Amino acid sequence: MKHYVVINHYILSPEIEQLAINAIKSFKKSDCIIVSVDDASPIQSDSIKELSDVFIQREENGGFATSANTGIQWVLDNAKDCFITYANNDLEVSDWQEETERCFNDTMQMPLRG
Repeated sequence: MKHYVVINHYILSPEIEQLAINAIKSFKKSDCIIVSVDDASPIQSDSIKELSDVFIQREENGGFATSANTGIQWVLDNAKDCFITYANNDLEVSDWQEETERCFNDTMQMPLRG
């Protein structure tokens, strides 16, 4: 299954922009599709646009949940049979896909209880 990584952005400074760039680059070391959602940042980043596979520019700041849901909804509307990972834009990862799949497969083995 394909992995989609949704990352929100609200860029207030060059330092935050660099954290976001580092986060995207760390995910891009693996086979995944990056969906970046810019939540009407005061600073626009061409680097984030270029590094992302999908870039969604919100016209109005809707806050964390609205921005996250925008990206997740894009994946649901455009992909089938995939993993969706949500990540903050200051997170750097390594070897994350295998663990994600293991956790998913382990969960699917558990009986449901109410």
